[in-house]
Amino acid sequence: MSEKTVEGFGTIINDLEDEGHWLAVLASMRPYQAKPRQYSVTTLIAPTQPVHLKRTRWQDVAVNASNLLFRLDGISHHALFEPLVRPHVKTEVALKIERVIDEKPAWISGRLDEVEEVEPGKVVIRDRKKMKVYGAIKGITPENEGQLNLYAHVYDEMYGTETVGLQIVGFLSDFTKTKTNKRWAAMKRNGKRAIKLFDSADEAGSWIEAQNDKHLLFIETREPNYPESQEFVADVPLWPKDKTEAFMLERLRLHLAPEPLPCSPDERWNGNRCKHYCDVAGICPQYNKEHTT
Repeated sequence: MSEKTVEGFGTIINDLEDEGHWLAVLASMRPYQAKPRQYSVTTLIAPTQPVHLKRTRWQDVAVNASNLLFRLDGISHHALFEPLVRPHVKTEVALKIERVIDEKPAWISGRLDEVEEVEPGKVVIRDRKKMKVYGAIKGITPENEGQLNLYAHVYDEMYGTETVGLQIVGFLSDFTKTKTNKRWAAMKRNGKRAIKLFDSADEAGSWIEAQNDKHLLFIETREPNYPESQEFVADVPLWPKDKTEAFMLERLRLHLAPEPLPCSPDERWNGNRCKHYCDVAGICPQYNKEHTT
């Protein structure tokens, strides 16, 4: 089984059958050297412990390539929009500003998906995502709010603009058209699967009545809040400048502290993040302590 070490990330182990997938995963990984006292917006809103481990112990990290295939989806999606020419729209905008923390300079950097000037000096910032229906139903998260408001704060300071709107624009990869229609399912009581589907309650009721089976019933099957289309567009609340500045400085101080904070239950998604989505779980003292006691 082959493997490849990527600077700043760790060792990627090839557990894939297809060579093309393996090469594509490697092509999606860029060597990275963490710059002292500089944090991207995405890193800044992340839990401090995994960020600290990635920056200081990346040589000890090992990840299966199959756990990185999702990167190809996001990269290909963004690549569709980067070359599009639209009036007053800029894409892939590099960001960087400086602050002083504990009498030493620190930097916040990032890269914006899209900025549109809607009026002279006024902009709307968009974050494009390829996402699941579950994410659309869940709606805007605190992480979405923090990230987009930090982007706006940094962009406005660099370019002298006023951000008047923030949006998440998503493409729902697992959207199913049939689930947008209200339907009724005939089922056995306490059953888990539909016996038959109907387009109206009257049709379902008539069919069940004809069966003369007291154990049959019908239920509405449309999922609550299911999106109407594969496109998801949501406005993100725009914070006052002083709130965003305070949030940014607080996150900088937390990441620059001598020791990182343990991840909170919310940051760990009740353990799911640690088990399935954290690249540094294998070297995390918090995770390993809990799983060896």
